[in-house]
This record gives sequence, structure tokens and C-alpha cells, in this order.
Amino acid sequence: YQSVGNVASCGVQGFLIQLGTTSAYVNVSLSIVYSLMIKYSWIKERLNGIKLWLFICPITIGIGLAFAGIPFYDNVILWCNNSASFWPEVLVAIAIMTITVIMIDLCFYVFQVERKTARWRGTSDVTGTISKTERVFWKSFYYLVAFYLTWLPYL
Repeated sequence: YQSVGNVASCGVQGFLIQLGTTSAYVNVSLSIVYSLMIKYSWIKERLNGIKLWLFICPITIGIGLAFAGIPFYDNVILWCNNSASFWPEVLVAIAIMTITVIMIDLCFYVFQVERKTARWRGTSDVTGTISKTERVFWKSFYYLVAFYLTWLPYL
């Protein structure tokens, strides 16, 4: 609709938009780091062994998908994007579900640990303080809201 360009410029725009989905996959790696540090008590030195892979894998997947989509970039009314109806959205949806599950799992883990700690402490009264469960919940909530606002419209 009132677009100016040609097949080549449409292909470049589609490639760059598809390349932008790499950030969704990087966010999956970030949520994995959160989980490893909080739930599995990994220290920074232990994370250094996989940090490179948590960076390389999403970047490689994003670049690979951007190149794989070259034959499918076409005008989709407002902009040029991958016109294949199956795979670009599926992978972003998988990233959204993965991050959501990891964040819910972290909240539930912190809740369980806090409940067990309260039992050993002999009290469950935490009035006047914000519980760790609440803190983790709100941080996870804001992280997910920002992620959803960015990626749900893409679907």
C-alpha cells in the first residue's frame, strides 16, 4: 500500500525483519541464564563454559533463518516480510512459550524455597517485607510484559 521500492528492496527489508527475530532467541538464552543462576545455583565461572554457546546458537539460528527465507520475502501489505505461512511465526511462538515456561518455573521454585525456609525458621510471617517470591514474580512479570509487547504483534 503506497510502498516505494522494488523486489530487491523488498528482499532486503524482509531479510532485516527476519534477522530481527534473532533477539527473541537471544532472550531465550537470557532466560536460561536466569534459570541456571537462580534455580541451579550456577556461578559465573561455571556459566563462562557455556556463555559462548548461549550467544552463538541464537545468532546462528537467526542468521540462518534470515538467509533461508530469501526465496519467500514478499510484500505483506504494510511491509515486506517472509510470506511463508509456517515457520517464521512458529519459531517466535516457541521462543515466547519457552521464556514463559522458564519464568513461571523460576517463580514457582523461589516460592517453594521461601516456603521451606519459613518452615525451618519457625514462622511464615513476613509482614513488613517484600518476599523474595514477590520480587521474582514482579521482575519476571515486567520481563515477560516487555517481551510480549514486542513479539505478540509479530505473530
